[in-house]
Amino acid sequence: MSKFGTEILLFAGTTEGRELADRLSDAGVCCTVSVATEYGAQILGPGKGRNVLQGRLTEEQMEFLIREEEFTCVVDATHPFATEVSAQIRKACEETDVPYLRLARDTEGELPAGGFGVYEAASMQDAAKILCGIPGNLFLTTGSKDLPLLAAEIGEPQRLYVRVLPSVESLRICMECGIPAGHLIAMQGPFTQELNVDILLQTGAKAVLTKESGKLGGFDEKVAAAREVGIPIVVVRNPEKKTEDSELLSFDEVLERLTKITGVGEIAQPKREYVMVAAGPGDARHVTPEAREAIGDADVVFGAPSVITRAKEIGLLTEEKRCQPFYKARQVLPYMKEHPELRRAAVLLSGDTGLYSGAAQLRAALEKEGESVCFRYLPGISSVAVLAAALQVTWEDAAILSTHGRERDVVGHLRRERKVFLLVSGLSGVHSTASLLREAAAKNILPADIRIGYGYNLSQNTEETGFVTLQQLENLNKSGLYILYLENPAADTCPVTPGMEDEAFARAEVPMTKEEVRVLALSRLRLTRNAVFYDIGAGTGSVSVEAARLCPDAQIWSVEKKPEAVRILRENLSRYCLDSVHVLEAAAPEGLKDLPAPTHVFIGGSGRALPEILQAVLDKNPHVRIVLTCVTLETLAQVMEAARALQVTEPQVRQIAVTRAETVGPYHMMKAQNPVYIIDFEGLGETDK
Repeated sequence: MSKFGTEILLFAGTTEGRELADRLSDAGVCCTVSVATEYGAQILGPGKGRNVLQGRLTEEQMEFLIREEEFTCVVDATHPFATEVSAQIRKACEETDVPYLRLARDTEGELPAGGFGVYEAASMQDAAKILCGIPGNLFLTTGSKDLPLLAAEIGEPQRLYVRVLPSVESLRICMECGIPAGHLIAMQGPFTQELNVDILLQTGAKAVLTKESGKLGGFDEKVAAAREVGIPIVVVRNPEKKTEDSELLSFDEVLERLTKITGVGEIAQPKREYVMVAAGPGDARHVTPEAREAIGDADVVFGAPSVITRAKEIGLLTEEKRCQPFYKARQVLPYMKEHPELRRAAVLLSGDTGLYSGAAQLRAALEKEGESVCFRYLPGISSVAVLAAALQVTWEDAAILSTHGRERDVVGHLRRERKVFLLVSGLSGVHSTASLLREAAAKNILPADIRIGYGYNLSQNTEETGFVTLQQLENLNKSGLYILYLENPAADTCPVTPGMEDEAFARAEVPMTKEEVRVLALSRLRLTRNAVFYDIGAGTGSVSVEAARLCPDAQIWSVEKKPEAVRILRENLSRYCLDSVHVLEAAAPEGLKDLPAPTHVFIGGSGRALPEILQAVLDKNPHVRIVLTCVTLETLAQVMEAARALQVTEPQVRQIAVTRAETVGPYHMMKAQNPVYIIDFEGLGETDK
């Protein structure tokens, strides 16, 4: 039915045109979209089944294009003030006998009364004459097309401040009209009332010129800004006014006609849209115009209660806006199912959408639900960026951690990273971090001269930032929002390979995996950054300690059944400030039942339960990587026999025999250690059998 480039011809160049093009793409209707400029093509972007033509067309070219491509319908979604172009499109359709649909922008609305200075003009020529009678600087928001007429009529280009699209063509026209470079404002809307006010104040404008461009053209924001500053506004009335007999169609009316023409019913029902909106650190100054527009256009706004409350306090949310104080998928999904009429939802997130926000989890849940939805992400200013600027430090070379509702090995990261930004849970998080730093310094895990910066209630009236000593950090006493900056000058000297000496561990009579064996075993484990690692038969915990120091992001479970060994294990973990390692005093495999599925397993001691332990970890993860050590041939035979009965790769067996030099009087003699077997293999998984 619909073939590429021969179904619908759409003349775009407006917000409504771009939205209609997207709606056609979503519905699987192929179309050719004609835009006048390169900038218009960039804003439109790619789309499924969409062919984009760039450049202005004459009436003859339009007619040739319609005949050549055999379009079934032409939609005119050009700007309401582009009357000459619309007339050409309409004439081309009449000559080719192709249906013509004119998508008109709704510009209905009342201008403010009450003595406020509003001058209405029927044309740009009339507007220029009105402006000539107003002394002082003039702020023109009507673009570059009519600028030559305005500049010629007013005759004083130095009085003109011009806001145009950031395109080469627009800037060229401005320069040709003699507009001073410092008077050019090249920006893509939308523009908030606040931004318009700032521009008016900075330019010293005594009047504003605008077209009656409606809500989508930012008309209300311009009028409100002029009124706030107390200057008159000259409005060029919309040359198109809809009447009962008019051929002008609303957006919904165009969709209804296209649905009948194409036979595709989905056009009239857009996909539900979720916009993940970053609100910045909490102040109105840090909210982008794009975020404000998305919130204004949303049918409903979701967000954490604190975020919703703060957004109302700073004027980001009005009392009329429908808001729901939650953002978790388990709450959002039922609510949206109960309200099918809501098509556009904004999810308000603090900071930036890409920094510890709920955006990813919500999207995953929505996609799993299978509902036909689309997503947009609007970035914001994160607390990390704000604090980095306040402290005058860079953050591109820093690790960013959060302890909000999660366990993180802060000391482990700070050992290896020169800079760490840490998002903490309020004042309690500050104090717990201070305790960690003091303990790590006392045990020589971290140097005593860690540089500490903090941010408190960033971007709010009560904001505090600066560098403090550890003692001052411990003495902070104000409840609120905190973020810390930690800098370790000794991080570059931290080893990145295993090999802690045996003497670094408490041992007593508890068995321990010796240094050389430990190094090879960890190498064969091939631990990954976010590994879930079981150390079964952990003994002194030497393997757990080294693994945790190498991979501070890993989840590590040290499983040991003997009470004395557990005591030594905990002592060694405490010695290196490894509170994030989980100690499980239990026998395997029974004790493994409630643990998360492992990615890596080391078995240093198993007794007679080895086959059951191997089966248990493979049941949890059929692709788990396993490394075992043993010293007797009988245990080696048991390992090989168990492996043959399991769905695993061929075991790799190595024997390591270490001989160390020992001092005997004035001499050094080599003393052999017991040979140790190191065996490793991986689960094949169901798909690899």
